[in-house]
Amino acid sequence: MINRTIPLQTGGVIPIKYKIGDVAKLLSITPEAIRYYEDQGIITSTRDERSGYRYYGVWDIHVLIQSRIYRQYGYSLAEAANLINHCKIDDIASILSEKEADIEKAIIWHMNLLKRIRQVQTIITDTKNNLGKFRLEYRPPMYRLETQDGYKLYSSPHKRALTQSWIEKIPFVFPGALFPKSELEQGGTKFSFGLAVDEEYANFLDIKPSEDVVFFPSRLCLYTAFQSHSGIVLSPRHLAPAIDYMHSQGMKLHGDIISKIVMMCKIENKYYNWHQLWLPIDSQPPQASL
Repeated sequence: MINRTIPLQTGGVIPIKYKIGDVAKLLSITPEAIRYYEDQGIITSTRDERSGYRYYGVWDIHVLIQSRIYRQYGYSLAEAANLINHCKIDDIASILSEKEADIEKAIIWHMNLLKRIRQVQTIITDTKNNLGKFRLEYRPPMYRLETQDGYKLYSSPHKRALTQSWIEKIPFVFPGALFPKSELEQGGTKFSFGLAVDEEYANFLDIKPSEDVVFFPSRLCLYTAFQSHSGIVLSPRHLAPAIDYMHSQGMKLHGDIISKIVMMCKIENKYYNWHQLWLPIDSQPPQASL
């Protein structure tokens, strides 16, 4: 670190002063941040009239270290400056308790986020390895909010506001389609698209059943995975292999079919989706061989 002595002051002590660049490097902050703190009156520089350089003392460095402590707690530059300049010790203890609550919420969020990202890795691998394959499994219980009639977003302000509130819960919320059993039986092509969340995250995200939010309990399903892409409109025909297999095994559909989009990526000029798909059945027929 480069330092420079400044002319003699009262008491005969020659304080050691440091250039702004040296202080910034030592504390891993920007010169602009140091100038900001100086503008706020937290620190005071000594200016060399010959060179125009600003110099700071060790006391300034310790004040800046305290500001760095506040910054690491998550306070902004302005908040850190206010804590140093205007708050008494009791005030600071109270303010820190509020920050403690914020950090605790963030920890809970990130713990769930870590859990979720680990789950998604497993789901991606399973989906990739089971394209076109079939097995019996219990569909995870989930809550769904329908957001689209096919490819058309619902236009009501209430529905749009609810959709926006769910999007803010990403990545715990995932998109997927719902193919009504009645529509499939009549040979129709209508389906809805929506957002869903697994029941295990419902309390954490404060999601409850309502007129718009439907709970789908766990139930035995024929499970498979399939791909769709932006070049072909998603429709019930994507379900044909699974429905054909279900019938070949003597199974009957006993509820709406739900898909979950697991992953999207671009291949050449098309966007590909990987879906998980659950076809509800009543029970496993004796002749079913998966």
